[in-house]
Amino acid sequence: MVSAAPSPRPWAAGSSEYPMSAMAGSETRAWNAQSPMIEVGSSRLEFRSGDHPERLVGEGLRRVLLDECGTLKNQLWQESILPTLMDHRAPALLTGTPKLSAGHFFFNAYRRGLEGDPLFGTFGGPSSENTWIDVDQIETMRGEMPARLFAQEILAQFQTAEGL
Repeated sequence: MVSAAPSPRPWAAGSSEYPMSAMAGSETRAWNAQSPMIEVGSSRLEFRSGDHPERLVGEGLRRVLLDECGTLKNQLWQESILPTLMDHRAPALLTGTPKLSAGHFFFNAYRRGLEGDPLFGTFGGPSSENTWIDVDQIETMRGEMPARLFAQEILAQFQTAEGL
């Protein structure tokens, strides 16, 4: 599995605590902080940056998780990730805040799932469905954020790029 996010390490620089704690209870064999990778059993999880899509080209992948897809460039998906999925008919999980719209790979995948394309599934929901978030916090944000940004960040609704 490769996780391509907007920055190479979603945890604190120099810390190996986050990825290791996420693997608690697993038979973790190795953690390489220089080239962020975890080996668990016979599997290898690599963490890569989406900042340089050309560095992601290579061997076929068996699974891919792309986080914060709304911030990633189409080039990353079209030229670097999508071709590597063919070797193993690998699935990709695309996650993130619904930023941008028509023409962006994240929005297009979202729409295909809504339209019933059997190769795509779409799921998500507003922050109010998260039982860990206090409703009062949501209402505070509603009063402090522009309506379009609130719709995107809290209501999980795709917005066009202009005006944000």
